[in-house]
Amino acid sequence: QVSEGARYKTAKLGIGNLNPGLASKLGISEKMFVQKPFKYTEVARSMEKIIAYYENNGYPFAAVHVYPKFLNGDRLNVEMELLPLKKITMGGVHVVGNLKVKEDYIERIIGFEKGKDYSPGYIEQAGKKIREIGFVDQYRAPVVVFAENKAYLVLFLNKKNTDRLDVLIGFQP
Repeated sequence: QVSEGARYKTAKLGIGNLNPGLASKLGISEKMFVQKPFKYTEVARSMEKIIAYYENNGYPFAAVHVYPKFLNGDRLNVEMELLPLKKITMGGVHVVGNLKVKEDYIERIIGFEKGKDYSPGYIEQAGKKIREIGFVDQYRAPVVVFAENKAYLVLFLNKKNTDRLDVLIGFQP
């Protein structure tokens, strides 16, 4: 039995069901922890890397658990278990506000692709692109609604009152 406050050495930290190639890409190796004092902060840092990777690649509800497998004196063997849960893809854009424009037009402007893997960075990028549009007032940060394994982007947009008119005139020889 693992006792609270006791000091242990990690005999082995197994990566469990995590793909070894992905673990290597994330800089996680079972060898990092062998025969060293068990430091949960280091294990937690590895768990955070795994979760961040999965969150940014279509699995926003992924979790990683660490389980003690067995204890032999002061040697502790632990195993990671990845729970990716359901894959989430982008489902669509919904505009709330008084902006009268087709949602597929907004989708083209922000580079929205239905079926693309969900990523929080993608949502942040969409918000930045919306703020760059001259005739749009984004009065609230975008919101994501998850339904039926899809993420729907809700944009809060009003028509911006503009007092100027930009005109581009071209002459052909």
